[in-house]
Amino acid sequence: MMHLDILIATFNDSIFNIPSILLPTTSNITYIIGHQVTNGESYQKIYTSLEERNDITIVREEEKGLSKNRNMMMLHSTGDIVLICDDDVKLVDHIDQIVIDSFIKKKEADIITFKIEGMNKKYALHSYKHTFRTLASVSSIEIAMRRKTIIQKNIIFDECFGLGSNYPVGEELIFLTDAHKKGLNIYYEPKKIMKHEEISSGWKSDTKTLVARGAVFARIFGIYAFFVDIYSALRSQKYTPAPYPFWRGLKNMLYGSYYYLKEKKCR
Repeated sequence: MMHLDILIATFNDSIFNIPSILLPTTSNITYIIGHQVTNGESYQKIYTSLEERNDITIVREEEKGLSKNRNMMMLHSTGDIVLICDDDVKLVDHIDQIVIDSFIKKKEADIITFKIEGMNKKYALHSYKHTFRTLASVSSIEIAMRRKTIIQKNIIFDECFGLGSNYPVGEELIFLTDAHKKGLNIYYEPKKIMKHEEISSGWKSDTKTLVARGAVFARIFGIYAFFVDIYSALRSQKYTPAPYPFWRGLKNMLYGSYYYLKEKKCR
């Protein structure tokens, strides 16, 4: 039977949310908790409490950056399947059976995305193979993957992107498009694996996020990002702030694309 590693990223006091996430112990699941600490606290009491369970590994890092955290947890994972998780969700019962059975049935799948209750979007009713275009709708906590394939193909989260980095959005899209470009088979299964308080897309209207959005497009599309910026601004005017929604949004995305292509690195 395959083994599932659930990677839970948490930051400072949010580690106190972890006990409410964990399911009863099962031989098929290990939890790897990536705890980033920037406030100088020891958190020894909660560590001791959590580590009374033999299915938990805590990895502490005194830095910030969600992508850095996820890469760190991947290095400590050993399971056949790895599932991305946050510290504010509720896992469904028997999540190991749902995820593992999906990979058993789809032997060709390297990555499978699932449904999350509370996401502000419509999910397809039937399974399908992802295309470059459909990857844009995926959130990180929907993603499960074969660990061995991800390591062999050297696919990691780009640490320039994601919460706590210079460009605070888009890390999951970059991760998936990198995987797609390297020929991995990515599928969607209409099966619910978590519950989350209602959330919407990471594409918000503030200037920093719009600049980051342009940088994401530059990271993925290179020089063609400028055309994607225009297309995105036309389709997403509701995300851009008044009084000039289209032009302000476009200007910030173009700047983000230009800056990223010019520097080719984090700020």
